Formats: sequence, C-alpha cells, structure tokens
Amino acid sequence: MANPFNYRCPKCGSADEIEICAFISIRLIADGAEIAEEVQDLDASCWSADNAAGCGACGYEGAVSDFQRCRPASSHSMNIATATDIAEDAGVQSPDHAGSIAMTVSFKDLLEAFQFVAAASDGEHQAFLCKQTGEIVCHSELADDLDPLPDDVDDPEKFLPIPDKRDLDLGKPLALDFVHEFLPGDFDEVRQFFSRRGAYARFKALLARRGALDQWYEFEANAEEAALRLWCQAHSIELGD
Repeated sequence: MANPFNYRCPKCGSADEIEICAFISIRLIADGAEIAEEVQDLDASCWSADNAAGCGACGYEGAVSDFQRCRPASSHSMNIATATDIAEDAGVQSPDHAGSIAMTVSFKDLLEAFQFVAAASDGEHQAFLCKQTGEIVCHSELADDLDPLPDDVDDPEKFLPIPDKRDLDLGKPLALDFVHEFLPGDFDEVRQFFSRRGAYARFKALLARRGALDQWYEFEANAEEAALRLWCQAHSIELGD
C-alpha cells in the first residue's frame, strides 16, 4: 500500500511501514506533557529531508531524503522501459502550462547540452533552448570562449533551461537504484557514501573494485536518455531524431 507522501524504503521498497522522527510542538503541563493544540494534521511540514527515518519492514535506517521518490528494483537488467519508470518516479510529469516548441529539436543536441550542464556544479554550466528557433545556447562560468547569453534568456516565454541531473533526480536516487539491483550487499555502505562530500568518487571506486563500472555507465546513460525524453514530452518538444 502506498502512502500519501510517495515515500518508499530504498532497501526493500515498502511504503506502508515507514517511521519518521518528526517535529511536534509539545506543551509541558503540571502532570507531564501533551501535544500542542496547534498541531491539527500531520504532514510533511512536520519533518525535513534530514530527519531520521526507518523502515519497520526490513529495519533499514536513514534520513527522510533516502525514502523520497525511491523505488525497489523490479528487474535484473536496465533497459529504456525501466529507465522511464525511474524518470516517472522522479516526478517528471507533463505540466498543464507547457507550451510547444516552434521548431523540431535534435535529441542528440539536447543530450549534449544536458551533459554539458551536468559536467559542472553549482550552475557553472548553463544551457537554454530557444522556443522560437530550437537553437541551444550554452554558457560557462569557467571559460570565456563561448558566446554570451542573450539578454532575454531569463524570459520563460522565449527560453527553456536545459535541466541538470538534480532536476531529473538522476543523482543519488539513481545510484541507490543501481546498487539495490546489482550490488545489494554494498547498499548500506553506498548509502553512507552519500551522507558526506566526495560521495561519487567513493562510489565509483567501489564500482571499480566490483568490476561494475561499465555496467553502471550503461545503466546511467539509459536512465538519462529516458528521463530527458520524458522531460521533452513534458514541455511538448518535438524531437527530430
């Protein structure tokens, strides 16, 4: 049974036995304590992504962020259909207000722009799709050999920002999906990797030791392609290839 917050245990996939340490206002009274009257409904405002959470079904313990939009692996191979499931779980849905792009856009060009954005952190690489021409413009804070961005690039009626991996939830959740499916014995260790800086370096070092780097790169590439194609659908972008 799913819960209204769409949380799932990243280890076993259970959705109905998740326990969260929440923020609740307590009023101290003469004979003890009581829940403050102001607390009417328990919802996501009662906790943050960093609050402790656990799964009563398998005993997994972590943070709320570990349970957000995670899903159990359901197959033994990664294909486009599976990757599309991941993208849909990440919440890449078609918005009611999305306007169609006037020109057909090359998916190869979009993928290259997506990879360009993903190659740097903290917005140091940016790319935008012009809704009128289908042209993609790129900008880097790290280099000065690219064309400057148009003055009206922030106009949502004219330009659409190319997403990065975080926008499509292709970072930590995808890594945990891969480990849960292919390296379940390393799941707890990898989860700990992502609780501090340098997670991907440690993650890839572990994959190298397990001889699973090529498998991860294929899994990641398939998921990125599926998520980006779903993003295109959400924004009514007609692809030319």
